[in-house]
Amino acid sequence: MTFILTKAGKKLFEKHLEQYAPQDPLYEFYTDGKGKQKRRKRSLPPGLSPRDAKILSSVKRRAHYLDKGFHFCGLRFGWTFLIGLIPVIGDIVNAMLNHYLVIRKAKQADVPDWLVSRMVLNNLLSAAVGFVPLVGDVIAAVFRANSRNAGLLEEMLRLRGQEYIRQQEGGAQLSARDVDEALQFWMELRMSFILAANAGSSSLKISLFNRAVDLLLTCSISNITAPPAQFAFNGTTEALPLADHASAFAHFLARIKDPSDIACICHRVVHGGDYAAPVVIDHAAYDHIAALSDLAPLHNGAALAVIKACLETMPKAKSIAYFDSAFHTTIPRHISSYPIDQSIAQKRGLKKYGFHGLSYSFILRSVAQHLERPPSSLNLIVLHLGSGASACAIQAGKSLDTSMGLTPLSGLPGATRSGAVDPSLIFHYTNKAGRITHDPGMAVNLHVTMAEDILNRKSGWKVLTGTTDFAEIVKRARIDVDARKAHVNGNDEDKWTLAFDLFVDRILDFVGAYHLKLGAAVDALVFSGGIGERSKELREVVAARARCLGYAKVDPAKNTELGEGVVVDIGLKGEGKGEREKRVLVCRTDEQLEMARSCALDERFWN
Repeated sequence: MTFILTKAGKKLFEKHLEQYAPQDPLYEFYTDGKGKQKRRKRSLPPGLSPRDAKILSSVKRRAHYLDKGFHFCGLRFGWTFLIGLIPVIGDIVNAMLNHYLVIRKAKQADVPDWLVSRMVLNNLLSAAVGFVPLVGDVIAAVFRANSRNAGLLEEMLRLRGQEYIRQQEGGAQLSARDVDEALQFWMELRMSFILAANAGSSSLKISLFNRAVDLLLTCSISNITAPPAQFAFNGTTEALPLADHASAFAHFLARIKDPSDIACICHRVVHGGDYAAPVVIDHAAYDHIAALSDLAPLHNGAALAVIKACLETMPKAKSIAYFDSAFHTTIPRHISSYPIDQSIAQKRGLKKYGFHGLSYSFILRSVAQHLERPPSSLNLIVLHLGSGASACAIQAGKSLDTSMGLTPLSGLPGATRSGAVDPSLIFHYTNKAGRITHDPGMAVNLHVTMAEDILNRKSGWKVLTGTTDFAEIVKRARIDVDARKAHVNGNDEDKWTLAFDLFVDRILDFVGAYHLKLGAAVDALVFSGGIGERSKELREVVAARARCLGYAKVDPAKNTELGEGVVVDIGLKGEGKGEREKRVLVCRTDEQLEMARSCALDERFWN
């Protein structure tokens, strides 16, 4: 099997088999009413066809007697142990018996080839250790290859039975053939692979899913533009001399060894112009994205580098662009328009586009599931707070307004972005604002002016404090009422408090404005993004200031320990005021998962 198929098979069964490891394939032990331990036959999974039930019963019985059918002096052992005591010949006979009596019988249930391969591997491992005299026979007896294989078959047929029951509960009258076809489709979902690539200005995050949207593996590469890059893959991290996004992606492909099983590659593209839906990337789409790179210089160029690498190295896979701007195509014209000559604006596409759309789409769907309401019924104010930050007003499940504009620069400040400033400020800041920058850190072939370079990469809380790490800012800032008053009274020496207060102030601007735009009919204020999800201090301060608008008071315990779940309610019950409860939520967003889910459901990409 290829590397990917191996990972898929493991992920498919691991959550089941972790809780399913019977000591005996045929019997189970239980404690009766008198406290005595007794043995009884294990029942078959529900929903099995007569054929599958007969096959499974036979395999379990054979595995039981081969592995541990006899009891002597408190120990249980089977025929394989006795036969294995005969050097070499006994081990060969064992391997043949195991294959003929268990694996060959299991294949009659039409299980997938990769599962048969797993069974054969168990058999070979058992036979190999059996060649070691006595000690090897003991290890093989403990390993119980036949019991393991019976467990694999039972779990496979359990899933088949569950599918049958699910279909019947839906009102379908199904034959055994129908169930097998449904299961085959279910298995195909897990054998069709989707790669989701999220290229940042100096980072690349990659996730591999199957079409059932089970996460199989992740990879994160950071510091690409400032080598050595940090390459994190499946729990290990190493420093590598990767020069650009293309070489970073090539190194990832080398790690998975065989990318031929990948059917679709989803690329997060920040600026998609007027694209309202994902598109398969052809020459026209590639050129359109390239033309928009000047409007998103920190991201589109990086995404294009990965897209080009995929088109060259994986031509059989469909490369699909998912646009951050697409979520905001519902913004009304009077909100998306700028008060400039509209003939020029329309000719050059000068309007508010908005970004972080994949994140907002994920958050809307997740909050709707959490509240058990349809997305179309929700009004939300969502704060995606990270090194790039934005806010969004969602009305009836659609984007009404967002803080970013023509480019991601507008709106909230970020780690290196200025956010919204007086447009004329840059011309007072430098007399070289209109010149093309020659900073090698900018992406190749992008015509970026000094003004864009300064406001995108040489601003934000990095220039205020010297660090892009907001957690460090929170740690050093004096986040209390007295410190805030001192700062208002003119104490500007505390750069850490200045950066924290400035960020909070700009966030409150948008929370207040969007609250009015939604007519105070807001279901929840949602924090998300790296800072929104991790900074309990920022959430506490922003939520406290929003209390006057009727939002729930934050529960300190919930805010400190978020616990499990994609969406977490950190407000006190019943504290929200008004017709809608105005909850305060935290959502752990996942842009790669959102792309994979959309891709899996879109039949256009699978025909």
